[in-house]
Amino acid sequence: MLIIFSINLNIATFMLNDSIYSLEIYYSIPYRELNFHEKDSVLQASYSILLTLMNHDTLSKRFDKKAIIPSFTEAEKRKLEFSDYLQILVEKGSYVLRLLMNSGDREDTLIRYINIKHHENGPVVSTPVLCSYVGKEGGIKKGDISILPSPSAVFGKDRRTIWVYFEVYNMDKGGSAYYEITKDTSSILYGKIGNFSNKKSAAVFAIDSYRLEPGEYTLTIYVKDDRGYDYKDVKFSIEERGKLTSLDSLYLEYWYIVPILDKDYGQRIQRVSDYEKLFLLRKFWKDRDFLLYKKRADIAKERYRYLRESGYATAMGKIFIKNGEPDDIIKKEWESSKGYDIVVWQYYNSGYKYIFIDDGTGNYKLILSNDTDIPPDVHWSKYIDRQTLEEIGGL
Repeated sequence: MLIIFSINLNIATFMLNDSIYSLEIYYSIPYRELNFHEKDSVLQASYSILLTLMNHDTLSKRFDKKAIIPSFTEAEKRKLEFSDYLQILVEKGSYVLRLLMNSGDREDTLIRYINIKHHENGPVVSTPVLCSYVGKEGGIKKGDISILPSPSAVFGKDRRTIWVYFEVYNMDKGGSAYYEITKDTSSILYGKIGNFSNKKSAAVFAIDSYRLEPGEYTLTIYVKDDRGYDYKDVKFSIEERGKLTSLDSLYLEYWYIVPILDKDYGQRIQRVSDYEKLFLLRKFWKDRDFLLYKKRADIAKERYRYLRESGYATAMGKIFIKNGEPDDIIKKEWESSKGYDIVVWQYYNSGYKYIFIDDGTGNYKLILSNDTDIPPDVHWSKYIDRQTLEEIGGL
């Protein structure tokens, strides 16, 4: 009795000229699905694939393949899969593709329906290929680019970066390519990839899978110019990533520091999911000293606490987190300050000056500063007159 085995499959078509296309079938087989035996002190398995393409005529081609593993222990530890691809040249049209896979007592037949269209007037995009690697060496050569397709199309845990390779044909000057990722019927991510103007162009871009929650998705590539548009899509999935690193956990815990340093970026991270938020936080802290700002936030929490409000949310707490300890602090009640206690923080290197007043409750409110990132209190004249402002030294 033959045993059916599993295989991951991805099929792509690339235009070679106006009438001939390259049909490429990328596949991966888990090592457990193959029958390994020792030969010449090496564990190896042989398998064959019979490719049959049916249109008006029937075309068949047999491919004999071999897989080698270092040991069963190592193969299990690394969860080895064997990836390869088949290529055949076809004309435009509709086809039935049948793959008969055989390895010892294991056999399976896969059937796919393929429709290759050609747009006489307008741009054309190839099938997008999802890859675990794109570079100059190794993998499958595509001109000057080498790609390593990921037929399983599973990303997230061990494969963070989703590399996407595709080709654009017959694009007029000023034409553009875009991508969209959807989940169910909702658009999750959308963006422009670039402009294309050649009769044939290859393109590569990357998506950080950490921006997406676990689940099933569809990636669609759109190309368009003044004559029309074309699109192709491919499905993929994101798996659970497991536990966050300790630094990732801190990024999420101290996310409130971001809007203090960059208001617009802070508003952006408050509108997205936790997965997208973590991606944006990593990007924000890439070129900043997170531990320095964390230390300031920890000090601000207690030092500038007001009633039930944590210190990092008060005016003084936010300025402290942003700039650290002031170089000079002036605290007194000026005779002309309308009875309010005034505190001035001065930073000599940056030139920043911040004027706070005690509103009578023990809470210090920021009313004026020369920090252009912080708008003044429109009612500042309620708390301080111009004479007092001059005595302070102005801004």
